[in-house]
Amino acid sequence: MTMLQLHPTLDLGRDETPTSFASRLALLQGCRHLKNFCADLALSFQGLVCGDPTVIAQLALLSGVPQGALQANAFVRDGNNTLIRGQKLNRVAAQMTHVKICPKCAADDIQTSGLAPEISIHDRLHWNIASIRTCAAHNTAIVDLGVVEGTNQVYDFARYISATIDRIEGLPDIARPASTFEQYLLGRLNSAPKTLPWLDGLEFYVAAKVCEILGAVAFGGRYVAVKAYTHEDWYSAGQAGFEIAAGGEPSIRAFLLEMQETFEPYKGVAHDGPQGVFGALYIWAHAIKNSDYDPFRAIFRRHIIETMPVGPEDVIFGRPVEKRILHSIRTAHLAFGAHPKRLRKILATQGLLADGHEARADNLVLFDADRAQALNDRGVLDGLSLTEVETYLNAGRVHAKLLADAGIIKPAIRSNGDIGANAFAKADVDNFLETLLQGAETIATTTGAIDTIPAAAKRANCGAVEIVRLILDRQLAWTGKLKYEAGYLSVLVNVDEIKAKTRGEALDGLTARQIEKDMRVATRVVVALIERGVLPTVTTINPINRCPVKITPRTDYEAFRAKYVTLFQLAAERGVHFKKLKNEIEAAGIHQALDREKFHAIIYLRSDVSVSKNVPALAKR
Repeated sequence: MTMLQLHPTLDLGRDETPTSFASRLALLQGCRHLKNFCADLALSFQGLVCGDPTVIAQLALLSGVPQGALQANAFVRDGNNTLIRGQKLNRVAAQMTHVKICPKCAADDIQTSGLAPEISIHDRLHWNIASIRTCAAHNTAIVDLGVVEGTNQVYDFARYISATIDRIEGLPDIARPASTFEQYLLGRLNSAPKTLPWLDGLEFYVAAKVCEILGAVAFGGRYVAVKAYTHEDWYSAGQAGFEIAAGGEPSIRAFLLEMQETFEPYKGVAHDGPQGVFGALYIWAHAIKNSDYDPFRAIFRRHIIETMPVGPEDVIFGRPVEKRILHSIRTAHLAFGAHPKRLRKILATQGLLADGHEARADNLVLFDADRAQALNDRGVLDGLSLTEVETYLNAGRVHAKLLADAGIIKPAIRSNGDIGANAFAKADVDNFLETLLQGAETIATTTGAIDTIPAAAKRANCGAVEIVRLILDRQLAWTGKLKYEAGYLSVLVNVDEIKAKTRGEALDGLTARQIEKDMRVATRVVVALIERGVLPTVTTINPINRCPVKITPRTDYEAFRAKYVTLFQLAAERGVHFKKLKNEIEAAGIHQALDREKFHAIIYLRSDVSVSKNVPALAKR
């Protein structure tokens, strides 16, 4: 059966949608509504609305318009979405229930058609796309006349125009250029060459919405209330967002980073997470479940993971974080148990914190999670200060410092002399104590020569560090452990063994006291001999008490005794009374070698008082 062509008919307008064309035909044919027109011609109204090629073909035959031209401008229903020239739109992006027009396009239609205004004006496909708000042909804002009310009016473009023609003729002409964003969308509809790889890879409606949301946040701030946005606001937002999205991931992430850098949390309130930092942008991306938005969410999620302190305990856009990349002072404190202030000091000494971190709150100071984990694995982040080592080791302040100064216990991290920031790993301290007690015999109490390290050091006149090194080097035959004591103070040694191991070589000389006893003279005599240089001295270490001591080398002392002799010593050697000896020496005219007033004793040169015929006492055998 051959389908008859309508008469009169119409020419298809440029970019005119099939529903607009059918609506104008219906009005031209005197039909009250588009639905009635479709019913009269056995056309499926729903098929026409959904862009069914079969129905479009029927309309083409009835009107004499090429089917391809009609189909090119058809909004084809695809499940919950719509396709226009191969571009995908969702219901929000394709505003089919709104009537929007360009006042200048409408005026041109009326002027050039010669028909009634309501039949002359035709709907353009881009008027039905929410994100296109400017007529590129006239650089004029597209005016939204509102939502069509009633089922008979929906898609019946000409009928709506007929009812509002007086209003249309008085619409304001708002001059503005089509934004680069709108030109991009029009280019996609017109199969323009692809020049923006990331944005071109998104579905049409996703590209449009991502640009608008990015722009809204860039334009109005992270807490922007988009529900209050006007068409003018969205026009500006679309352009601002396009300038961000056109650069793909690097540009988007640069914008996200700027949001982070300008973020100032409310004091005392935990708004430092992704939602607090990114505000409306994060809330929107989180709420959108459509997988078409996954490419944008993937960038957003990756940026959050790589620049914020989130870990496997966090869920970003419905998926747990696979691996933590960054810690903050706060998250590291929670993860490792280290006190935030000490943690900050330790991390700063290791160069993990950026300059100026002191002025930032704990939750805003970020650092590499792997490096922090490595420090924690070494027992550093929850390590001990030297003050804490005192208690942990049960060594007391003095002995803990002695062990640290001697390098026997070493901080896993040393902080430029800042002892408060040094970190002694608990495992290292435990290993030291375990080695110290290895092979020790447990006994109930100290007795006799058995004593603790501090006590043994005092009794043996040696250093505690010396005893510790003897133990660690396995130089002692016996060590013990005090049963009811813990740590360093539980370690026992044999004092006699310590003395034997730590006593130095005997002195090769005599102290002043020893000379005094050997010569059997008063203290002041020896002092005068030393002070006046007759008896030379050197300083050495006492092998018993480890203290510095002055001695006269034995060779020097023996030389002195061979050269000089006191009256009393000479009398003892000759077996005569000193007074008799003195009288005979003086009678023989022999003088004292050293001034008695200065040296407080009568001292002769042995060579002067050698056996003499003039001194009977000297000659006596």
